[in-house]
Amino acid sequence: MSQLVCTDCLTEGYLRDKAADNDAGECDYCARELPVMDMEELVELCDAAIEASFQPIQQPDSVIHHGYPPVGESLYDVLERILGANQTLLSDIHERLLDSWSYHGAEDDPYFVEETEASSELTMGWRKMEHSLQFESRLANPMVGNILAMVFDGIEDLRSKDNRSAIVEVGQGKQITSFQRGRVFQDDKTMEEALKHPEKHLGPVPRGKGAPGRMNAKGISVFYGATDDHTAIAEVRPPVGSMVVTARFDVIRPLRLLNLHDLASMRPHRELSYFDPVRKSLSERCAFLKALQRQLTMPVMPDWAESGYLITQAIADYLATHDQLNLDGILFPSVQVAQDASPGQNVILFHKASGVERVKAADEAEHVSLYEPDEDRWIYYPEIWEAEPKSDDEHSQYLLLVPPPEPSLRLARDCIVIHKIQGVRFSTEADPVRYVPWSKDRKYHGFR
Repeated sequence: MSQLVCTDCLTEGYLRDKAADNDAGECDYCARELPVMDMEELVELCDAAIEASFQPIQQPDSVIHHGYPPVGESLYDVLERILGANQTLLSDIHERLLDSWSYHGAEDDPYFVEETEASSELTMGWRKMEHSLQFESRLANPMVGNILAMVFDGIEDLRSKDNRSAIVEVGQGKQITSFQRGRVFQDDKTMEEALKHPEKHLGPVPRGKGAPGRMNAKGISVFYGATDDHTAIAEVRPPVGSMVVTARFDVIRPLRLLNLHDLASMRPHRELSYFDPVRKSLSERCAFLKALQRQLTMPVMPDWAESGYLITQAIADYLATHDQLNLDGILFPSVQVAQDASPGQNVILFHKASGVERVKAADEAEHVSLYEPDEDRWIYYPEIWEAEPKSDDEHSQYLLLVPPPEPSLRLARDCIVIHKIQGVRFSTEADPVRYVPWSKDRKYHGFR
């Protein structure tokens, strides 16, 4: 006869609630008369919970042959994590699962990592959406909205292992308070003209004139920046001999950004039971987000930019107009800088959050110079002289048909830097090509 486990011995909340309406019986672990669950059912539930949220991991040779500590969690540790029951009950479930798995050819002493397969429904839906965007409809495409809703709706409720959200706030008093933006110049004259009104020429281009980018369609004005100078310079891909002007833009109102880097570490909330079917669906969604994060941050070759940016542009459009998430932009890793060389990230601020203070013509600098005389020669000494403040009635009073977005950024005019590009460094992975001389006896190792 199978053992019985009462609701008091089932310390896991979801299972206790599940057994609360069962018939009363004598518990084989505490001998009390309470609602009980059959041990066979409990073992099956544990088996299903482990399969839904964990993957067995093969031990490396260093563990098998050299006695290094095992990688992952033992079955007993996993049971203790998901069940939290008394040791006697855990030992009995542990023994029964091992007997069952051994019968099916599993390892005698398995170890696990908390990981699951990506949702097949999301994976197939995503592929269909990519195909539809490329070959059917790019604007009024209902499939795009449906799939992106499945991926991103409610994402603010997911957390990383250290309880971080994928949505971060930036601005005064936050970890990120400003962004760097770079622009390439190839001659002094053009650069000097731009510095006369840096907000206008170093900030985002006016709407209607923007080129298509990773996360904006042509004509949509957005703010692309980075969290440090090194990343900002790399992203504009300057040729050797050119100059890059970087400028710091301070965030002057709170902004909410989705951090793509953190998508890979998202998981269901720690308080959600491993036995709750909702956790399985969330785990599959998190696994999909991990794969998606890698796809969204992969380099796109220039010849394939138009089609390669379709997905990221669609995602940006969807997130920019999502009422519940209320996002102002996206943080994402740079593909131009190796992550071990700089921890910097890129940012796109959607049009609604890309406004910069002091972009009116009256805010133009009084004087800009790049050189000053020093005895019998000229030395490089860039300067911007601020103009005398003008009263409000001297500003242009014409009314725009569509007003610009509320300013979110303020250029720090005393934090503009000119970088003379003297060399470019590449990070490469080299694969030599094997040359095979002709011989009638040579054999192919792959497909011809």
